[in-house]
Amino acid sequence: MTKENSSKNRTRIDVAIIGGGIAGTWLLRLLCQKGYNAVLLEQNQIGCGQTLASQGMIHGGLKYALTGLLSNESEAIADMPLRWKNCLYSKEGEIDLRHTKILSDCYYMYSESKIGKLASFFASKAIRARIEKVDHNDRPECFDRFKGVLYKLNDLVLNTESLLRELLSGLEDRAFKLECSNKTIKKIDKGYQLNLSDTEIETDTLINCSGNGTKSLLERLKISEFKIQNRPLKQIIVDAPQGLDMFAHCLTNLSSTEPRMTITTHQKKNKKIWYIGGQLATEGAGLDDDLLIEKAKVELRQCVSWLKPKEESLRILATDRVEPRTKNQRKPDEAFAERAQDFIQCFPTKLTLTPNLGDKIMLLLDRPKHKDIINSAHARANIGVPPW
Repeated sequence: MTKENSSKNRTRIDVAIIGGGIAGTWLLRLLCQKGYNAVLLEQNQIGCGQTLASQGMIHGGLKYALTGLLSNESEAIADMPLRWKNCLYSKEGEIDLRHTKILSDCYYMYSESKIGKLASFFASKAIRARIEKVDHNDRPECFDRFKGVLYKLNDLVLNTESLLRELLSGLEDRAFKLECSNKTIKKIDKGYQLNLSDTEIETDTLINCSGNGTKSLLERLKISEFKIQNRPLKQIIVDAPQGLDMFAHCLTNLSSTEPRMTITTHQKKNKKIWYIGGQLATEGAGLDDDLLIEKAKVELRQCVSWLKPKEESLRILATDRVEPRTKNQRKPDEAFAERAQDFIQCFPTKLTLTPNLGDKIMLLLDRPKHKDIINSAHARANIGVPPW
């Protein structure tokens, strides 16, 4: 034992979580509610990876069924909006999120052109409880001058910064800022040792939710059981035309199995911006920025022609999704959690599936048994801000 370590407080806990995105903060809240002695470790700011760069959508998977068929992915996610709504609107959910800011309580799909077999698919018994055609008189303001077909989905869009604050509310003292290194995280006979500035924490189980930090952490801990993949995106940001809110998937002249554009609206200081994903962002990852901006101009002219966004305000936000490796690097159908001895690797794979991740984690954990009080003055991790 070194002199440095001899002066440190020592404590034993059930679970330590690496990574302060939606997965890590959800699990911290869930586990503490269920009596586990748990902490969260984040080396930057809470949410600063994929979570705050996400569009905040909670959806039922219909955007994955644009072939006119229900895929494994669309079915795995179908009940997620209801689970989230139970958390957001009532006391019946697994986590109380009633104070989370909801940007939109519905989502739209639209097309200026005919959608062929999708029209009969949307009217089928399997789908019609999840989608409805919108009459012209009931359209939101951004679609006042729109001439095509409009559908309404029972999906949500959340302010992810607000969501993170709700998940951490009352648990701020359990979220530590800690850079992952060979000195700060070590494997021991039973579990792992975490070295804070003034406290030595031993944990029975280490859960990794570190997203972009996954590869380096697995290498550092010499864990080889898990293989990962990266799927980059280049999201588009543009000033909201006339300051209008839009929360919609564009299906106009659809040529892919995902929407041409997926648009959400967010506040940036004193103005609103549109944050655009979908096929444009996926295919844009393979283009240099100048080419992508030109492509975005064409797409906006075709997809929101009646609103005429200011093209000079276009900019790009590059993000990187880190997931469990799949065949042909396809999107995983569901959340991922697997255990290797005292280590659990997990990926929510998308914001919507976070409750599904919680289910999987609970099946992998032993019962809680440690009651030690964590008494540390070590720096806590602060919540970040959206990157736009």
